Amino acid sequence: MTEIGRMKSVESFLDGVANLGIYRGDFAQHNSKIYPTDLDGIVEVKGEFLVHEYKKVGAPENKGQEILLDALRRKGFSIIQIKHIGPCWDMNLESAVFSVPNHMPLNRNGDITTKKDVAVLDSIRRFHAWWVNQILMRK
Repeated sequence: MTEIGRMKSVESFLDGVANLGIYRGDFAQHNSKIYPTDLDGIVEVKGEFLVHEYKKVGAPENKGQEILLDALRRKGFSIIQIKHIGPCWDMNLESAVFSVPNHMPLNRNGDITTKKDVAVLDSIRRFHAWWVNQILMRK
């Protein structure tokens, strides 16, 4: 039996990873910088969405994905961007940044903000609980 939150094997994980690079040329007629991206995880609760995006510390920034994540936030999605050290499946997390839509502001020292840096796994879990409570209390 595997531990909750741990994958069975790297091979089983990689079996589910799509090679989006094969589509890179499909958009060149419009703009050679356009190519597909992915989202690492998404949760839905009563029509509200929470996206998880993992990036390895030191990995190059993906401007297109940043534009996508910001557009999703403006459309009502909440986002957690998580930085990890080593393979993401090891869950050696360094930092996380939460972004929420305007209708669900984070409250920090009395100030309303849409971004908040956090200490990692326990804070992500606290954010999950806060996020679900915000939705269930509102609807």
